[in-house]
Formats: sequence, structure tokens, C-alpha cells
Amino acid sequence: TLAEIRDRVTTFLRKYNEENPRQKMDLVLFEDAIRHLLSINRLMEIPRSSGLLVGVGGSGKRSLTLLSAYISGAAMFQIAHSEGYGISQLKKDLRSLFLSAGQQRRPTCFLFWQLESNFVEVIDSVLRTGTVPGGLFDPDELRSITAELSPHFAIDCPDVVENAYNLEKYFYATVRNNLHIFICMSPVGSRFRELGRDFAG
Repeated sequence: TLAEIRDRVTTFLRKYNEENPRQKMDLVLFEDAIRHLLSINRLMEIPRSSGLLVGVGGSGKRSLTLLSAYISGAAMFQIAHSEGYGISQLKKDLRSLFLSAGQQRRPTCFLFWQLESNFVEVIDSVLRTGTVPGGLFDPDELRSITAELSPHFAIDCPDVVENAYNLEKYFYATVRNNLHIFICMSPVGSRFRELGRDFAG
């Protein structure tokens, strides 16, 4: 029942606040908030699922995503927006996320609440293909990363020949399975419509 779910979510929220006192969240868990949390958490638990959360500022999109990631035991990453943050910094952060989701095989949440125009093409590519234009790893580094996945590859792909090409495919497939991107956007203004039209992914 909804009351039982609220009690369970309240417990998770209390534990989150105890473990993250500097990022404490004072959420009012009314019915709509719980239903939205369940929807976000469902996406968090489904391989290759991501979400576009649309709502005016202050409606709780970011907080509910943080709580959902905590409930699912997912690694959480948010961009630390600054004036000097650009594509090179984004790709550096994506490297860490790909290692978390692909090499460590850990559910990983990447939360955007301000999607800069010059980031859209990169994020669109990650959502559609699991890769980044120009790549994130040099060949030697990628071989070292994928070699560590050999035991998992043998279990998950018993009928596939183990070679460098198939291990690389397996790495990116694992990234796609475990990396969940959540973009928080406001419907106010024309930017939301323009991005949705130009970048369908």
C-alpha cells in the first residue's frame, strides 16, 4: 500500500540524511512525490534506462533522483558546474563514469540539471550508442580495462569467442546496461522544445 511505501521511503531518507549530513534533504513525501520516486527508481533498476525529468525549478526532480540512487545502491555523480567547465572536463568525468559502470560493473547515475548546449551532442551519443565521439580511452588503456572483464565475459557470453574486439563490445554493452542518465529540465521557454527536436536520443 501507499502508506507502507511511504514508511519504507521515509526510512531510506532518514538513512541518507544520517550518512550525508552536508547534503541533507528535507523532503515532504506526499503522494505525487512517492509516485514520481517509484517511476524514477523503476528506470534506475532497468538496464539501459535513463530519464528526462520535466518540471519547473524546485519541484523536487533532483532530490528524488538522489534518493532513488541511494535506494538502488547506485553510484551518484553530478556535474560541478563552474565557469571553466567545458567539453574536456565533461569527457574526463565520463571516463570515470564508464569505468564505474563498465569496468566495475556498478549501477551508476549521472544527473544533469543544467544541460549546456555544447554538451548535448556528447550526451546524445552516450544515450544512443554508449560511446563518445572521438573516444575516451586510447587503445592500450582500453585493452587493459577490457582484459579485467574476461571472467565476466566468459560467464555472460559463453558462446562468443574471447578476443579484443568482442571484449571491447562487452565493455561498452556493460556501460550501457549500468549507466543511467537523468536530465532535469524546465518546460518554461523554447529551449526544451528545441533540444527535444534536434537531439531525439
